[in-house]
Amino acid sequence: MLAYGANRSLAGMARKLGTDAPVPPVLAAAACLHGFDVVYSAHVSPYGAVPATLQPRAGHAVDVHVLHLDDAQVAGIDA
Repeated sequence: MLAYGANRSLAGMARKLGTDAPVPPVLAAAACLHGFDVVYSAHVSPYGAVPATLQPRAGHAVDVHVLHLDDAQVAGIDA
């Protein structure tokens, strides 16, 4: 999974994965995504945040993380 914006932060991931049960560590690899920028989305999330989204931008690059999630972690993110 590609993580950018708040999803790159430990606090953001912990909130999305929940704290009710022990969660296996999330393997995150730093990467650089060329040809894109991270911008504000045009909507507000159900919990009141303004999400980030990717927008093509020639000649630009952004720092992102590639998250290697197990099935339980993907289910937690989807929830």
